[in-house]
Amino acid sequence: LVRAAVARRRGDPDAAFSLSASWLDRTPAAVRHLVLFEQARALEAGRRTEEAARTFADANAQQIATARPRRDPGRALTQLVAVSDLHRAGPPVGTGSDGDDLLFVIGFPRSGTTLLDQVLDAHPEIEVIEERPLVAAMIADLVTAGRRYPQDLPALSTTEIEDLRQHYRSRLARHTRGNPVRYTVDKMPLNMVHVALIRQVFPGARFILALRHPCDVVLSCFMQTFALNDWMAAFATLDGAAELYSAAFDAWESYAAAVPTPALTVRYEDVVADLDREARRITDFLDLPFDPAMLAFHEHARGRGVLATPSASQVTQPIYRTALARWRRYDSVMAPIAERLSAEIDRYGYAEEQE
Repeated sequence: LVRAAVARRRGDPDAAFSLSASWLDRTPAAVRHLVLFEQARALEAGRRTEEAARTFADANAQQIATARPRRDPGRALTQLVAVSDLHRAGPPVGTGSDGDDLLFVIGFPRSGTTLLDQVLDAHPEIEVIEERPLVAAMIADLVTAGRRYPQDLPALSTTEIEDLRQHYRSRLARHTRGNPVRYTVDKMPLNMVHVALIRQVFPGARFILALRHPCDVVLSCFMQTFALNDWMAAFATLDGAAELYSAAFDAWESYAAAVPTPALTVRYEDVVADLDREARRITDFLDLPFDPAMLAFHEHARGRGVLATPSASQVTQPIYRTALARWRRYDSVMAPIAERLSAEIDRYGYAEEQE
């Protein structure tokens, strides 16, 4: 696998394909999907899109079939419906300014959140915490205490909220460098669906919502090897990824429609086109001075050690444009997905770019 990945990254996808293919029949079933994913990436790198699409589908099917314990995206979708219902009924919002030192970078996976967090972390007044389940831990605390999530959020007492706040900060402190900064960033993309909990506990928190063309996001999730839980299992099919995308954004939009939310939307395509402009938009939103180090984020990223994200290899490079509109090369499988996501494509300003 390592040899195949090295060959692919050095620009020899045929060698990468041959290496992975030679091991496929000798690989135990439990990890066979890893070889299939590498084979599919080699096909993608070689622009053999039809074969790549079939092989990615095989890789995902193999991973789902051998996953232990079994994963069910239906459980994630059920929670998303409950979250959206709560938002439409009127979500609770905390009072005061607690959390005004917290910034949550959210969005659907593969939307450019890792690129954003490297740009942010390069600023001397910002520290980013990489993909730690800190909000998930608050939800676990609620469940352990006998509360239903999200249905019981309006019933939380002041004491319960204060306990959640203290537990969150205690866990957060384990991952910080200890230097004083203006903002600590919790970067976990799908926290977008837990905004009601976050703002009940930390009413002063701010949000940056990362956007990318919905079809590019869905395709990229389908092509990525994720550690499986009920949420990530949705990415095993393009239809499943598209369904989760729509449900997650319905949860976010239903909250934003109900409660004024201090959030800045940043599109991946705009960051790639003009990083300086977007970095200045971000610092304006955060009431911070712009710092030129944000434009050299890739140099900063190389000094951060191991990055706990699938995008680690990309964000140690300068801005590149090769990931833009990749979904168009997969029109045979992506055309139905584009139709299914037409409302989101139009809402987020991508419809005109498709014409």
